[in-house]
Amino acid sequence: MKEIKISFAINLALKRCDVHWAEEQLLKMREEVFLEVLRRVLEEVEAMAVEIHKRCERCGGWLLRNGHEDKQIRTLVGALRYRRIRLRCQGCGGEVYPLDAALEGKVEPIVDGLVEEALRDRLKSEKLFQLAEYVMNNAEWIRNIPEVKGYG
Repeated sequence: MKEIKISFAINLALKRCDVHWAEEQLLKMREEVFLEVLRRVLEEVEAMAVEIHKRCERCGGWLLRNGHEDKQIRTLVGALRYRRIRLRCQGCGGEVYPLDAALEGKVEPIVDGLVEEALRDRLKSEKLFQLAEYVMNNAEWIRNIPEVKGYG
């Protein structure tokens, strides 16, 4: 099982020392914190997906990295601009975005349902948290994919 450990620092200038002020400041920071956690989860999901996508599904040619392309993900908390990896097939020239494939449900059924529901609901934050929690706690499915067997 793959586990993602996410560590980060929050800087808060203590202009006042009462609990209500601190709570207000932390609530203002929640979008920034959520989007950073989401970015790190997407990086891990994408890294796993890149390992799976070695060959083109259309022609069987080798896939090589071919830069990045921005993807805008809207959540209830805010919008995240993520630079996703683009792969190009040496055989047919087709392009593949491993992160998109992972988020579109080319994974096991439990994740499939969460991704489908999250995309349908415009990536609501609670669905993304469920997806992130599942990936962090149950990445066992990745080891059952034939191209990955034997690694780790």
